[in-house]
Amino acid sequence: MLKVRDSLRQLAAWMVVCATAALMPSVASAQLYGRNIAQPYFDFPPWARFSDCRPMPLAWGFDPYAPYHSCDGAEACVPSHCGKEQFVAHRPNGWYVTADFAPLTFDTSHDVELARFGPLGPTMLSTSDLDQEFDSGGKFTIGRTVGDCWRIEGTYLGAYSWSDMAFVQDSSPNALGGTGNLSSLLSEFALPPVAGLDFNNFVSVQSFSNMTSAEINLRYWVNMPPGPLDVSLLVGARYLNFDDQIFFRSEANVPGPAGATNQVLTRTGNNMYGLQIGIEGALLVTQHAWFDLDLKGAILQNTASQETVYTNVDNFGVETVFPTGREQERTSFLGDISLMFNVQCSPSVVFRIGYQATFLTGMALAADNIETNNVLLRNGPGRLDDRGELVYHGPAIGLTWAR
Repeated sequence: MLKVRDSLRQLAAWMVVCATAALMPSVASAQLYGRNIAQPYFDFPPWARFSDCRPMPLAWGFDPYAPYHSCDGAEACVPSHCGKEQFVAHRPNGWYVTADFAPLTFDTSHDVELARFGPLGPTMLSTSDLDQEFDSGGKFTIGRTVGDCWRIEGTYLGAYSWSDMAFVQDSSPNALGGTGNLSSLLSEFALPPVAGLDFNNFVSVQSFSNMTSAEINLRYWVNMPPGPLDVSLLVGARYLNFDDQIFFRSEANVPGPAGATNQVLTRTGNNMYGLQIGIEGALLVTQHAWFDLDLKGAILQNTASQETVYTNVDNFGVETVFPTGREQERTSFLGDISLMFNVQCSPSVVFRIGYQATFLTGMALAADNIETNNVLLRNGPGRLDDRGELVYHGPAIGLTWAR
């Protein structure tokens, strides 16, 4: 009888303790009617999906298979620095690796007219006729957690190269007794047309471009209120190199006896480095899936350059080569956006798919640097136009592995 009374007393005391803990006005109490925490965990217990506690995302170094406790009240959440609590186990030496297949193309801000049918006629060839198709490349990130709220990571994007060719022909009779009425940008579409530069029967253009980017960043995890949104801030350094080349050629069978050929090879380089900042937001949509929106902005020191080689073959077959060039420093701006959809497939593996784009200003583009003043083209000084703008963009699909 005494044992029964003792058991009843212990049960009553336990119920009083639990009721008192449940009624305490603490923001750290778990509740079944709360909102989902930000990042998904693989097979996260249903009771732990709703909590006023805020466990960190898996990538920040916390084990999804920790010894959870399905209790209520204060015992369900014991917060400490940066949101750690009883049911989340910390792994302080966590590594993570992301590998994406990321084909990219690029678009420039404007079009350069290269050839017309006569000085005032319709455009027959321009840089818009060059189609920069998607080139295969990759984006690779390796990172490590440092302490509770920091990550350091390095990212490489590359190596991309694009090339294309376009041409136009014309066999209509011209005023010099030959064939061809294609006017060239090398004469600045002069009226009347200039013999030796205009009256072309063939005009072609080829382009070659390549790009590589690398960055190292420090991320800080922001301890947000409970809910589906997770936020981190970023500061880091960025390097980007973009080389561009365009080859222009025009052929004419007049004036006699040999006609004329003009070739312009212009190469530009953009060697950029500087500091960047950013913010990343992750929005939970299901228990195992979430969206990541990553925004970055950078101010870059750009060593911009151009080299031009002009080759002229006159109507007597004499070939003359005229090299010019210039280099200068300027400030360029970069904006980076990435939207990825993530699905947690196992405790350590996440599948991701999405789209990314990089916007750049203050660029030296080859098409913008074809010299149209024939005197400067032959004798210099070389001029450099570094006001170009372009955007890289393309899909990405890959995996993240967290140790």
